Parts: sequence; C-alpha cells; structure tokens
Amino acid sequence: MLVETNLGEGGGVTTFIVEPLAEGKRTEVTITTESATRRSGVSGSVERLLTKVFLQRIYKAELKQLAQVCEGASRLGVKAS
Repeated sequence: MLVETNLGEGGGVTTFIVEPLAEGKRTEVTITTESATRRSGVSGSVERLLTKVFLQRIYKAELKQLAQVCEGASRLGVKAS
C-alpha cells in the first residue's frame, strides 16, 4: 500500500493498493482518492462529479502505464518479490 498526501489546497489523500492474485500471476490494483469538497449545494455536486470524471481519466492512464512497466519487466524475466 502506498499513500500519497497532497499538502496543497484541498489536501486530498490517494491510496494505491496492490494485491497479488492467482499465485502471483495476476495483480489487482485499487486506487482511491479522498478529498474535501470546497463548495456546498449544487456547486458542490458539480465539483464532485467533475472531480470523479477527472480522476477516472488519471487512474486509467496510471493503470495503463503500470501494465506497460509490468509487461516489460515480464519480458525481461524480472520477477516481483
């Protein structure tokens, strides 16, 4: 587990959890972010929606990069420990 804390405005906390599956042949990666909404009411709802859409795009890109690194390591015969 890796926890990343944004020390700037908003102070979000992102957690990355990597769990081995199928006797180490597969891996499940979970990424979650918790942050405070600065607005209330309709503005807060819109902010939460936009944040969710934005973070999903970032998570998808991060997972793609992670998969590429793992596939490259696998081709080179590198084994995770």
